[in-house]
This record gives sequence, C-alpha cells and structure tokens, in this order.
Amino acid sequence: MKQSSILRTVATITLAFLLTGGLTWFAHARMQTVAEGAHTLAFLLTGGLTRFAHSRMQTVAEGAQSSAQEQLFQRVLPAYSRLEAPETINGMQIYRAYNGETLVGTAVEASGRGFNKEMRLLVGFDKAGAVVSYEILEHYESEGWGDAVLTWFKGKEKTRSIIGQKPATPLKLVDDGGSIDGITSATYTSRYFLAIINKAYQVSVGNNSEPDAVSGATP
Repeated sequence: MKQSSILRTVATITLAFLLTGGLTWFAHARMQTVAEGAHTLAFLLTGGLTRFAHSRMQTVAEGAQSSAQEQLFQRVLPAYSRLEAPETINGMQIYRAYNGETLVGTAVEASGRGFNKEMRLLVGFDKAGAVVSYEILEHYESEGWGDAVLTWFKGKEKTRSIIGQKPATPLKLVDDGGSIDGITSATYTSRYFLAIINKAYQVSVGNNSEPDAVSGATP
C-alpha cells in the first residue's frame, strides 16, 4: 500500500509537471506567434503605407509636370480644346491643336545650335502659319546678353518681334538682309534662334527641308 501510494504521488507530481510545462510552452508559443504576426502585420502595413505615399507623391509630381506642360502649350497656341499626341518629324515633336474637329494651330518642339550650346524651344503657329508665341525650354546663352532671347523676339517693338509673322519666307536679321532687329551684342544668338524658328515652321507645314538661317536657301 505504501509503495502504491508513493507511485501514485510520483505519477501525480510528474503529470502536474508535464501539464504545467506544456501549458507554459503552449502559452509561450502562442505569444511568439502573436508577436510574429503583429510584427509581420506592422511590416506589411508600413511597407504598404510607404508605397502608397510614394505613389501619391509620384502622382502629384506627374500632375504638376502635366499642368506645367499644359500651361506652356496654352501660351504658344490659339485657344484649343484638344491637343493631339505628338508626331516626330526630323527629330522634332509636332503637336496639333483642335477646337472640336477644327485645326486651330500647331506647336513644334525644336532645337538647334546656340552661341554656347544647343538651344531648345517650343513655338506655336496658328492655322495660317503665323507665329503665335514661343517659349525657351533650354538654353546656355550668356547671362545679361544672349539670355535676352527669352523675351526679346516677342516684345511690343515691331522691329524685333516675330509674333504674327509667317516664316514662309525665312525670318532674317536686318544684318542679314531681313527685317528683324537682333539682340544687342548677341547677333549670333539671334541668328541661331531665328534658324530654329524657320526650321520649326517648315516642319509644321510638312516641308522637311531646312532653310539656312542667313540666306534662307535650302542647302
């Protein structure tokens, strides 16, 4: 009896120990699983929020860029309701603007030689081919001299403004036998600018030749 009682006591203690250890292990495992799950969830949420924020920032940046581009076109073209996707001709981007189904103008993104480096601009023509306006997109002209090209040729002075002029006959400086007054002390910049305008006009009307800036002759 005494031995049997001792065995039962040992069995009871052993069972209690195993149950206690098992429950402790189970509780620890559950806590670890919950912790890992929370960590994973936090990681996924943080990553998701980061990607969402990045996507929103990218969308805002693209929207701002799109808005700025739209404003450029509005400044160089007659009023329009629709702008077609660009067509590339001779390395230049051609944009046709419409009101409904009626063509109202064409914008050309063109580039060419500047006094220092390449000059790039956007010039708009109405449906008759007259210059509406232009915007310099990129230039490296000398500060205080050649950089006057930004506004010089669209000012109120008729002797130097190209606004309203139709380059069917290439635009030329007075120094080259034409009617346009060039930028003071920046003759080469002026000449190169007009060469780009003339080239853009030719492409806008479907003539892919490139007239010389000085003589107006096609090489």
